[in-house]
Amino acid sequence: MKRIGIISAFDPHTDRKAHSGILFKINEAIENAGFETVWVKNPVPQSYRLLCKFQTLINLLGIKTHIYLNYTKFGAKLLASTIDRTEAEKCDYLMVLHHFQVPAYFKTRIPIIYHSDATFELANNYYIHNLPQWNIKHGNEIEQLALNNSAFHLSSSVWRQKSLVETYHQSKDKCFVLEYGPCVEVPEASPKGTASNPLRLFFSGVVWERKGGDIAVEAVNLLNQRGINAQLTIVGIKEKPQSCIDNPYIDFRGFLNKNDPKQYEELKSIYKSSDIFLLPTKAECSGIVFCESSVYGLPVVTYDTGGVGSYVVNGVNGYRLPEGSPAEAFSAKIEEIVRNGEIPSLSAGALKYGHETLTWANWTKWFKKHIQ
Repeated sequence: MKRIGIISAFDPHTDRKAHSGILFKINEAIENAGFETVWVKNPVPQSYRLLCKFQTLINLLGIKTHIYLNYTKFGAKLLASTIDRTEAEKCDYLMVLHHFQVPAYFKTRIPIIYHSDATFELANNYYIHNLPQWNIKHGNEIEQLALNNSAFHLSSSVWRQKSLVETYHQSKDKCFVLEYGPCVEVPEASPKGTASNPLRLFFSGVVWERKGGDIAVEAVNLLNQRGINAQLTIVGIKEKPQSCIDNPYIDFRGFLNKNDPKQYEELKSIYKSSDIFLLPTKAECSGIVFCESSVYGLPVVTYDTGGVGSYVVNGVNGYRLPEGSPAEAFSAKIEEIVRNGEIPSLSAGALKYGHETLTWANWTKWFKKHIQ
């Protein structure tokens, strides 16, 4: 049996929260392919933590450019220095998620499978901002080195794969797109029927501003003004935003922890009872919530940004609106879906897309086919 070492600071066999649950599910998919997986520990060095605190202090001084230590060659080498080489050398393949310092600076004869949801080029000025030019140069050079040192590149979207080929000049033969699957148990769901009354919208996001929370709230306000009785259930953040206070159209549930059985059941209940998943996210590489919405047959309305196009297909499992579209556009699109009776067909499309494309089973199939 081939041994695949998963290099991480977190235990891929037990940690269901690391990387939004992706680490655990990928490990599970590899095991389902018939491989033995080994945790190759890569703890964050104490010296790196101390330097990060110093870096944060510098960034707080009001300097226009911000330094990101993990995107410096020194920082990346430091992060790669703690990899358990003894355990790694016992493996037939090594796999790393997101952390490009590993394939860049961990010298090994063992083939590396490198997975991520974005390249440095895509993340810069999208998720991270105001880096000095030298920091940007380092980030691109580390990414290039990581890609050149890897045997396979697994991307969670076409968006990232395009960057691999066009910007970092990687061979298409080494590049594969494997969309994420849900990090909740897959239910036995049937397509949703006509819209409920009130229309039940669902928003889930930890970072309120980036996920477009206020846009979602304004959209539900406008729907009610248009004569559509609508309610928005909000999950993901602990404190109620100002726009939700004393708002009769908002059902605020706070942060729900999937590791808590009671809260997990509440989350699944919201997925089951909702009509449309509304997420006007301004920056998104992939989005596990889109996978979870699809397996519950929940149509999605979101922005056309980042890697979302691999998860939400217009007219199939929802709609992507142009970036920068105002709340009025979201309310108009939702009204159109309701009045045209599209929820049943979009729900059926979501279930089909979720079970055929947004599934961890595709990861299992890939490993069975390509890892010998």
